[in-house]
Amino acid sequence: MRVRAFLLAGVAALASAVPAAADTNSVQIVDTAYNPQRVVVLAGDTVGWRNSSFINQHTVTSTEFDSGPIVPSGGFFHDFPAAGTYLYVCTIHPIMAGEVDVYGLLMRGPARAVARGAETTLTGRAAAGVDSIVVEEDTGSGFHPVATTHARDGRFRATVHPPANAAYRAIAGSVASPSVQVEVSDRSDVNVKASRRRLWVHVDPANPGARVSLQFKLRERFGWWTVARGRLNRRSDARFEIRRRKPVWARVVLTQSDGWTALAASAAVRVHPR
Repeated sequence: MRVRAFLLAGVAALASAVPAAADTNSVQIVDTAYNPQRVVVLAGDTVGWRNSSFINQHTVTSTEFDSGPIVPSGGFFHDFPAAGTYLYVCTIHPIMAGEVDVYGLLMRGPARAVARGAETTLTGRAAAGVDSIVVEEDTGSGFHPVATTHARDGRFRATVHPPANAAYRAIAGSVASPSVQVEVSDRSDVNVKASRRRLWVHVDPANPGARVSLQFKLRERFGWWTVARGRLNRRSDARFEIRRRKPVWARVVLTQSDGWTALAASAAVRVHPR
C-alpha cells in the first residue's frame, strides 16, 4: 500500500490515464530468468510475476516496488498507473533483470504481411479520457498523419493502406504509442475450396476489399470465362455460389480495381454441382 500510494502521488497529473478495462500481464520466473524479460503495458494495467522455480526464492525489486522473497509457486502483483520505464532485478540473484515499459497508448498491427495498398486494420487501447487519436505512418522518410479515429471504452481501430513496408504509431496530444511494423508483399496466393454448390476463396497476404472473379473453363468460350465477380471481406475471404448443373473446371482470379487485370489466380478445381 505504501508503494502504491507513493506512485499515485507522483502521477497526479496523469490521474485520468486509466484504461476503461485494465489488463493483467504475466511474467514467469524460471530458474534464473524472468520470462518474458520485457513487457509492454498500458498505463493502469497490472503485471503479475509467478515463481515457477522448484527450489529457488526470487524477488522483483525496483526503486518503486519490492516484492520481497517470492517462494516457489508464489506470486507478486503490481499496478502501473503512470507511463514510464521500470527496471527491476532479483536481489537474491543479481544476474536476473527485467523491464516494464508503460505507455498511454498501445497499438497492434496484422500478424502477417498484407498486400501493397490493401485495406489494413490497426487496433489499439487508450487511457480513459483519450478521445481523438491520429495514426501516423513512416515508410522511411519520417512519420506523417494518415488516419484519425476515436477511442470508445478504451479501445480504437483505424484503417490504413500501406504503400510499402511501414511503421505506424498512434498519437493523442503529447502521448504516443510505440510503433508497430506492417510488412507488405507483392505476391498473392489465391486458395479455393469447392463443394457442390459453393466455392470458398481466401487470399494471402490479406487484401480486404480487393476484387475477385470466378471463372469457368468453357469449351464454347475457348478457355477461361468470367461468370461472377465479388470482393474479399475483412478476413480476405469470399464465397461464390455455383449456378450450373454440369461439372466444370473453376478457378478464382484476384484482379486490380478494374475487375479485369489479373494479379494472381488459384489452381483449377473440378466442381460437381450434382
